[in-house]
Amino acid sequence: MPKPPIPEGRLARVFQEAMKLWDTLRTNGATFNERAAGLELVLRKHWPFTREWKYLCAGCDDTGLVIEQCPGDASCGRQRLHGPHTFGQACWCSLGAKFRDPKPSPQDFAQAGKVKKKRDGFTRAGR
Repeated sequence: MPKPPIPEGRLARVFQEAMKLWDTLRTNGATFNERAAGLELVLRKHWPFTREWKYLCAGCDDTGLVIEQCPGDASCGRQRLHGPHTFGQACWCSLGAKFRDPKPSPQDFAQAGKVKKKRDGFTRAGR
């Protein structure tokens, strides 16, 4: 069964044009921040404004990840030789909890020392 066509509303057309602009800027060598600023300008101009958005956390913009740039040194935590890249770190806010490693409970430590005996039905000769 074929998929139903995507509605072609005014905002959908604006977004499609904005993404074409994004690709053009990338082809011309614009940085990510320049492309994001251009995309924001286009969308703000055409998107209906209802109220000002308030983020709960300005550090991660309510995503849970703080996006950072690594110039290729060990600032991202990698010890091997590598090139510059973008990486995310868990934010300090409650939304970042899903990206942090869970802390082990005391019960986890108690279970770690226990060994289950394997019984496969065979015994030693003479027993």
